[in-house]
Amino acid sequence: MGAQPGMVPPHDLEVEKSILGAVFANNEALGEAFEVMTTADFYQPGHAEIAAAMLMVEERREAVDVMSVTDELKSRGSLLRVGGTAYLEQLRSAVQSAANVSTHVRIVRRLAQLRAVARVGGEISTEALNKPSDVDGFLESAAGRMFEACFSAGERNELQPLREILAAGIKEFDDARQGKTPIGLVTEWPDLTDVAGAFRPEQLVFIAARPSMGKTALAVDAVRQWALAQKAIVFFSLEMGSVPIAQRLLCCHAGVNFMQAEHGRIDQATMERLRVAQRELAVCEIFIDERGGRTPRSVINRCRQMARLSRNKRLDAIVLDYVQLMRADREVGNEQENLTAISRELKRVACEYRCPMVVLSQLNRAVETRADRRPGLADLRSSGALEQDGDIILMLYRDDHYHPADSKEPGVAEVNVAKHRNGATGLVKLTFDARSMRFRSYYPEPADQPPYYNA
Repeated sequence: MGAQPGMVPPHDLEVEKSILGAVFANNEALGEAFEVMTTADFYQPGHAEIAAAMLMVEERREAVDVMSVTDELKSRGSLLRVGGTAYLEQLRSAVQSAANVSTHVRIVRRLAQLRAVARVGGEISTEALNKPSDVDGFLESAAGRMFEACFSAGERNELQPLREILAAGIKEFDDARQGKTPIGLVTEWPDLTDVAGAFRPEQLVFIAARPSMGKTALAVDAVRQWALAQKAIVFFSLEMGSVPIAQRLLCCHAGVNFMQAEHGRIDQATMERLRVAQRELAVCEIFIDERGGRTPRSVINRCRQMARLSRNKRLDAIVLDYVQLMRADREVGNEQENLTAISRELKRVACEYRCPMVVLSQLNRAVETRADRRPGLADLRSSGALEQDGDIILMLYRDDHYHPADSKEPGVAEVNVAKHRNGATGLVKLTFDARSMRFRSYYPEPADQPPYYNA
């Protein structure tokens, strides 16, 4: 179901003719045009066939002229269908220059985009009128299909000359030398930054730990820090409601005992500290989504909405708690296979929004059976794909969780940078205040001893 009855889909045949004529006038226009558009963007089927024939002739390294295109169309059995040689001559003689081809290509692409929106909108309307049984699934699919129809045109050019890439790389090195803020997101924990560096655009970062180890607290504290630095963050909480997340943010920022606040065992002065924290956090751009059972497609759709709400119309980080509670867009088999599919798609989300995606993950129960319960990469639950797809993998361990009465390091959290695709790995220690669920830098004895890490 496309355009309504009696309505002609948007198109401009004269502009389509001008593109084909420009190719005859200057064969270089072929590459310029079809680096941006495809033959399917033509409204007139005959024009699409002529363009396909031109591309085939060019692929054979032959001159694209009326004679060569005629021969190609003959071999395809479509010469008469497109209007014959006479029509090709008409196209050739109508255009003397390829100067305006880029403008004409943009027009054709936009019109094709409008037709796609009309077609997809009609399909969605028909499906909606048929009352689909899975309404949530239908809405997610409809939003994704409409987004693809709206924005498939004008995608960024992935081909960049080396000189531009080198210049960007040199600038990063020079900024680092001068002590400027690195590209990406850093925390208030310099020891972790020394090893893991900044969380950079398009990176997929996993924070993995056993339950009650503090991975959500670590993520919430990082989100708080980034938001106070005027970054726009989306937090997908698949396990916890939005109000508990907000309460954690308040207690973390104010340094207030969460359990005491939750049970009303705080005085007026402490309540005022929480209100101050509320005012300071209220201006931050943190968007919390508490819906469970998210799929990668629904995450993309939701991020699109949140980006439109942010001041700069973009997101600086996406945080998801946690990956094992997600559903695959299409159930492909067992838990491991589904998690593999989800992991691949989460990397695509990070690339699409050009920001770091921080994903929390559970670990296998096998950790609990060992004498040393410090986790390793092999403990990532259900899928080696997380290890493969993750650019940075942080593994959290607290000795006082297992030995609350006789821990040698009470209040210390070990953050193992177990994988770093472009940097160092190693162990970093942080101080963890379980009451306010806030992490701080750890200063061992002697105080000047640096954290151990492997280059």
